[in-house]
Amino acid sequence: MFKLLRWATLAVALSVLFGFSAPAPASAQTVTVYGTNSTGHAGGVFDASGNYFVSRNGFLQRVTGNGTVFTDLLTLANYSTGMAVRGGNLYYSDENANAIYRIATNCVAPCTPTLVANTPTNAPEQIAFDAAGNLFYSSFQSSDVYRLAAGCVEPCTSIVHANGGGFQFRTFGVAIAANGDRYFSTSSGRIVRTPVGCTEPCTGTLVTTVPGNQGGSLTFSNGVLYMNSNTSIYAVPTTGAAATVYATSPSFVFPYGLATAPNGDLIVADLASANIFRIAPAVVPVPTLSEWAMILLGLILAGAATLVIQRRTVSL
Repeated sequence: MFKLLRWATLAVALSVLFGFSAPAPASAQTVTVYGTNSTGHAGGVFDASGNYFVSRNGFLQRVTGNGTVFTDLLTLANYSTGMAVRGGNLYYSDENANAIYRIATNCVAPCTPTLVANTPTNAPEQIAFDAAGNLFYSSFQSSDVYRLAAGCVEPCTSIVHANGGGFQFRTFGVAIAANGDRYFSTSSGRIVRTPVGCTEPCTGTLVTTVPGNQGGSLTFSNGVLYMNSNTSIYAVPTTGAAATVYATSPSFVFPYGLATAPNGDLIVADLASANIFRIAPAVVPVPTLSEWAMILLGLILAGAATLVIQRRTVSL
């Protein structure tokens, strides 16, 4: 009996050791180069085919081949900091033109943009669609957040979704949660939420404040909200808890635009370097076949030992 117990204990210990290893700390994420092309990148979004769209000074680009092929689609007066994909179209903000445009994701360069909306103030920044097709965009100059109604006739008329008084500082990042709530970032690092179904103009509720005052791009990945600030990427709890550093790297110069790859990786467009970076999420190790066999053996031996004990107890 005691031999069986010793074997069972050993097997269970091994199964725990190999099969249920703890994930790496959030701040220990590995940062690698996704692509390199010229200096300075902003914006960033993926389409359903896995193509990545990004802007650099003077051009809007489509990136294919897993970050190896950059194609200039059209020229820009400066950068596009906000991009979103819906219905086979790429929507992008142009803060210098004071407008939002769209092109087909599969267009052939030089692509011809279609005006979606003239924005009421300068510097439209990040944009995002909700599930119903409403497009939300932030305005860096006015601190207001606007909405373009789903199905509106282009050029669409902007509706004030939330005015700047509730944000206190200039708005930049926009991200939509799975439940429809909207999250916005400000130039001071504040994260503000407007709940789905609120009456416009909605009042934003402060969620938390992220350290640092630079950047402010937002994206959701696997249900977690991320934001860039200074030279770090933060994980931002939507519960109101403090944000924590998710990833940082000595290669970061000014990580500016965040996008979520189809596999859940974060793609970071660096505004002050030639690099676009990839951050893979922490992976909980999955037991191998031999490790599953060890787990099964542990369960069998533990069951056998229990049976022996029960029989001896009954015989007594």
